[in-house]
Amino acid sequence: SIDRWLRVRQGQEFGLADLQRALVKLATAIWPVLSAEYKDNPSELIAAGRGLTAGIDEAIFELSEVYHRESLLKTQEYLVEVEQANLELRQRTIRDELTGLYTRGYFQERLGEEVARSHRYGRPFSLFMIDFDHFEQINDRFGHLVGDEVLASLARLMVGNIRAADLVARYGGEDFATILPA
Repeated sequence: SIDRWLRVRQGQEFGLADLQRALVKLATAIWPVLSAEYKDNPSELIAAGRGLTAGIDEAIFELSEVYHRESLLKTQEYLVEVEQANLELRQRTIRDELTGLYTRGYFQERLGEEVARSHRYGRPFSLFMIDFDHFEQINDRFGHLVGDEVLASLARLMVGNIRAADLVARYGGEDFATILPA
């Protein structure tokens, strides 16, 4: 009965405090009925009053437990959403939107890591900087949309010809950088 009542009230967006007030109002409405029923027997009236109070306390406790469980579930759902949003945001900050390659900032971060790894383990690595000369002429002659497609094609070509451990990044306009660990 409390669960059904709670579901109805939750659908109406009642808060726990609203539900508690409603139970107190219910008890206030029931008290005159109890008083009339047990007017000749004060000890039974007191017992009924205690029972009513205990029932209300139990209902409020049950409601608070339900709200607590619900808030924990909502918090967990929210944390999953936040984690997913953070992952998406991280991908947007480390990936170039046009080419899908890593960004210059991520490249510099990884380059620092690779230099430290090289010093620590005494292992060499290669670094290639690639600049496509006269690229502006493609944009001037065929337009920026074609130029964008050329850059995306170059990116796919580079990614298709490196190892999993290698990294290719768009360093700037038509400049690319590649880290090739040994």
